Amino acid sequence: MIQAVARTRSSRRMAARILHVMTIGGMLTAGILCLPASLHAQSPLQVRAVTGLCFGSILRTGASLVQYYSSNAAMFEVTGEPGADILLKIEASELTQPNGPAERRPLDLTIVPELCAYSTDNGMSWTPFNSRLLWQQVHFPSGGRGPSTIIVRVGGRVSAHADQHRGNYAGSITLTAVHK
Repeated sequence: MIQAVARTRSSRRMAARILHVMTIGGMLTAGILCLPASLHAQSPLQVRAVTGLCFGSILRTGASLVQYYSSNAAMFEVTGEPGADILLKIEASELTQPNGPAERRPLDLTIVPELCAYSTDNGMSWTPFNSRLLWQQVHFPSGGRGPSTIIVRVGGRVSAHADQHRGNYAGSITLTAVHK
């Protein structure tokens, strides 16, 4: 199951988290659960996890690559004040077996800047992240009425080892947005 959770980290910061599940030697099922979060700030940011990162099934010693422009990439929406500057940060956890023994080897998950991008024009054009630390300064578009939206897409690469156990693996991707 893929779960999306939005939560506040401080009065001026917002994060959304996607738990993704993949299967070695089986099928993948998905569902989304969204929890609302509230902010008490002069200029609130809202982050919403839209879709999870989906690698599907891979074989032992296999690998899977998902680009940010793929329909399997994770997607987030960040809403805020037009013209505001924000920092976006992407973090990912290990992919482990939720019901497996702790000593089982996690899958190798790699998220690099060229697999992450943002759009300030509703997906018409994309700008890849340019920081090796997976953070990006972004300017909300000005103009129009009401809040502005930035779309963030996150891809990744996962690889399995010859001694990898079969089953479901889960982890999380967290996008944090902070006013600059």
